[in-house]
Amino acid sequence: MTALSDLISSFEELWPTETAEDWDRVGLMLGHPASEIGKVLLSVDVTADVIAEATKQGAQLLLTHHPMLLKPVHELGELTAKGNLVSSAVRGSLAIYAAHTNADVAQGGVSQSLAAALGLTEIAPLDQ
Repeated sequence: MTALSDLISSFEELWPTETAEDWDRVGLMLGHPASEIGKVLLSVDVTADVIAEATKQGAQLLLTHHPMLLKPVHELGELTAKGNLVSSAVRGSLAIYAAHTNADVAQGGVSQSLAAALGLTEIAPLDQ
């Protein structure tokens, strides 16, 4: 088992949060840094099916690309989509961490990995 805080330190070394776009919401979405993590599930998005799978697999952390809470939320009642996701994750003792635009722009990150997989050799940022 590893402390979530140690994993967060590693994530933020790989994908510094300060390199995320201003509109993005990256980092720890749900959970406590002192939590002990033994199993991590990776996902592009946070969905009900992904949370159910993470819980079924016994994961303590969901590492996701897209943030679960990108826009402000004004209620988390379980009859709302976001409220249902948050409640399900909490009941499953699942922490959620997002690395989005900061993982896209990182050296060796999502964009460079995708370019390499496609065999692209002359790559440059689209937005500087």
